[in-house]
Amino acid sequence: MFFPMLLISCASGPKEVLLQTGEQGFVTSCDANYLEECYSQAGKICQLKGFNIFEKSVDDGDAKITIGCRN
Repeated sequence: MFFPMLLISCASGPKEVLLQTGEQGFVTSCDANYLEECYSQAGKICQLKGFNIFEKSVDDGDAKITIGCRN
């Protein structure tokens, strides 16, 4: 019963945030050893537009990247 709970907590998607510029942004989370997963999430959000990274942090093995989609 513990294992399914763990999967649910890890499966949370990107969170919508308001950037300092006033534009919509997103925070993606992933394991710090697999940063490419954060970049993959960002690519799925912004698709062909691409994205800019506003902040990147690593804490206790977890990475968070704040991104904004390009216009």
